[in-house]
Order: sequence, then C-alpha cells, then structure tokens
Amino acid sequence: MSINTKNYWENRFALGDWEAKMGRQQTTLFAKTLVRYLRIPAEFSGKILDFGCALGEAMPIYREQYKCASLIGVDISQAAIAKCKERYGNIAQFINCDYTQVPDADVIVSSNVFEHLSNQIEVARQLLTKCTDFYIIVPYKEV
Repeated sequence: MSINTKNYWENRFALGDWEAKMGRQQTTLFAKTLVRYLRIPAEFSGKILDFGCALGEAMPIYREQYKCASLIGVDISQAAIAKCKERYGNIAQFINCDYTQVPDADVIVSSNVFEHLSNQIEVARQLLTKCTDFYIIVPYKEV
C-alpha cells in the first residue's frame, strides 16, 4: 500500500502502528523545535491550524506557547481525529477532512506531511487561500 494514500494513514493510526513506531514522541519533538522558529508572537490570539496533525501531540506545545490562540487540528484519518478528540479535545478543535475542506485560519502549520503528498503544489496553493501565514516543514535529507 502506498504511503501517499488515505487508506495507508487510516490503517496506520487505527491499528496503533503510529504509536508503536514512536510517532507521538516524534511529533512532540518536532513541535517543541518548531515553535522556536515560528514568527508568531506569544500573545497571538488568532487561529493556528495544524494540517496533518496525526494524533495531536503538537497541540499541548502550541497551547503552552500561544495561550490565547484558537487551535485546530486537521487530518485525513478518521481514526487519528477520534484519538485527538479523546486526548486533546479540551484544548483544540479537530476536523477529519482533506485539503479541500480546511477551514480558514490565520496560520497554517504542516510538519512532516508534504513529503507524503503526491500533489504538493496543488495542496500548498489551496492552503495558501485559507491563511495569512503558512509554514511547511519537511525532513532534511531524508533517507
């Protein structure tokens, strides 16, 4: 099964493979590193949307850094979003949708997602219509 498909990610999150392969810890580490480089003031009170939020581990980091912001997590996996709502529904809103259905936000962050897309340019163009600031983070020299 191709890594660039909705079915792949649905199975990965539903069957627990993401957790077994340290996905939660990886997302936490990336988010802790990322907030040091985002040009978002600590007092920001707009909407921050995490596109491809996986199981939502970035949300507590974003909440701690941006206490006044509204947080939204979006993922194509229904299983991932169900787990996000269960664990972090008290600090963020979570939506199961693809890039064509993403709500408007002031800032969109997409960490380690675009390397899994077969239509990156199309997705980026669409997401740029939904926000003022857009951050795309991809691995460097992934092997």
